[in-house]
Amino acid sequence: MLWSTLFKLIPWGQVIDHAPQVLDGAKKLYQRLRAEGRTEAEAYGTEIAVLPPEPEALAQAVREQRQALARLHDELEESGQLIKRLAEQNAGMVAQMESLRRRLRLLGWLGVLLAGGLVYALSHLPAA
Repeated sequence: MLWSTLFKLIPWGQVIDHAPQVLDGAKKLYQRLRAEGRTEAEAYGTEIAVLPPEPEALAQAVREQRQALARLHDELEESGQLIKRLAEQNAGMVAQMESLRRRLRLLGWLGVLLAGGLVYALSHLPAA
C-alpha cells in the first residue's frame, strides 16, 4: 500500500512532459552513434592503417582525424546535455519523493493520534 500511495502522488505530468525531450535526445544520439560507427568501421575496418609518407596524404589524414575528433566532441557535448536533463529530472523526482515521505509520516502520526483519541473517547463513555 505504501508504494502505491507514493506512486499516485508522483507528479507524473511533469515526468511525461519531459519524457519526449529525453527520448528524442537519446534517439538522436543512438542513431548518430550507430551511423557513424558503421561508416568508420567500414572505412577503417579493424586493421591499423599505415600512413603514406607523402605530405599531402599526411595532411589529409590529419584533417580526417580532426573531423573525427570534432564529431566526438559534439557527441560528448550532446551526451553531457542528455545526462544533465536526466539528472535534473531525477533530482526533481527525488525531491518530490522526499516531500511525499514527509507527508506520509505526518499522516501516520495524525492517524496514531486519531486512533488514540478514539480509544480514549470509547473508554470514557458512560456505562449503559
